[in-house]
This record gives sequence, C-alpha cells and structure tokens, in this order.
Amino acid sequence: MIEELTPDALPHMMALQQDCLDLKDPFTPTSAQGYERCYRFQNFCLGVWSARREQLIAFLCCTMPTARAARNLGRGRVPDALLDSVGHMNTLLVRAGHRGQGLGKRLMRQGIEQLRARGAVQIYAVASPENAASLHMLRSLGFDEIERMELDGVPKLLLALTD
Repeated sequence: MIEELTPDALPHMMALQQDCLDLKDPFTPTSAQGYERCYRFQNFCLGVWSARREQLIAFLCCTMPTARAARNLGRGRVPDALLDSVGHMNTLLVRAGHRGQGLGKRLMRQGIEQLRARGAVQIYAVASPENAASLHMLRSLGFDEIERMELDGVPKLLLALTD
C-alpha cells in the first residue's frame, strides 16, 4: 500500500538509497538535507513499506518548487504565469528483489495525481540515459524527452509529461 511518508521515514529513505548506491544503480543520490526539503511547501514523498514496516521497499519524492526555483530549473521552457504550477518527479528508488512488480509505476501514478491535485499544470522528470528500465516506465506513463543535459557533470535526460 502506498502512503505519504513523514519525516521520521528519513533514515529508511537513506538506507534504501545506500542499498541502491551499493548496487551501482544509475541515479544521482540526494543528501539527507535534500530529502528533508521534500517536506516543505507543497513537496511530498510517497512510499511502500514491507509487511511488518521494518523496511522501506520503495519511495518517490515529488516537488513543486517556488517560482524562483522553477525558473532556474525550467530555463525558459515554462511561461512565467505557470512557474508556480510546475511539478517535478524526483528520486524514485525500488529495493532490489521488489523490482519488476510495478511498484515504481504505481508510485509515479500516485505522484502525478497528487501533483495535479496540488495545482501542477506541467510535470517533469529527470533520468539517467543508461537507465533503460526507468526510461521505459516514464515513457509508458506519457513522459517524452525534451532535453539532454548535465547535472553536476552527469549526463541526464529531462522528460515532460505530455497528456
């Protein structure tokens, strides 16, 4: 069952991220402070726990940045009138052994619904070009590549939800 995570889930989020780093999964890690920022403003994280809630199986962080941050991220792709209506699908991680069961896609669908309910008109996601599974999932949800870019020197693809 998907639920909105509270800040007390942060140690579990960091543990899952470390497990994914240990497997050399193609994603850019986020600091504990970065995840803490996900709980401000209209930002949120969704997660799936194991049956006894001892382990976080998957999570997704979504943000609706302020107009200033959206302007920096959007780099002119978004009209000024919509800057406060831009949603971002950020970190999505699924624990090894639970992949291929649709958890990531279910988290993304719920994230999209919640971003729309919070006023997002446009929704973006960033993925590593070598992460074929993530790109396949994003495209199946209606995301299209709009730009190739570098974030902190790492090649990334910027995708936008087109429905």
